[in-house]
Amino acid sequence: MTVDNAVSALFKLVKFRQDQVGGRARPIVQAVLASLPLQADALEARYLHKAILEWMAVCDARICGEGNANVPKLLVFLASTIGA
Repeated sequence: MTVDNAVSALFKLVKFRQDQVGGRARPIVQAVLASLPLQADALEARYLHKAILEWMAVCDARICGEGNANVPKLLVFLASTIGA
């Protein structure tokens, strides 16, 4: 549960404090993507998964990556959450 909370907190830093995160957003997002899907904390998982889907829907570069480089990881994430 603690890991899920930490991953969600990192995501929220990028989402709500972009000005303070600056150039560190990319490695933070990579760490978040590497930790998906969240499973131990249902509330954090629901929040984070929904927020990621919203960013994907508008092809936000913070989550999709430069040149959509993160899309394969995101598709694996989506496939792993179907039916969960």
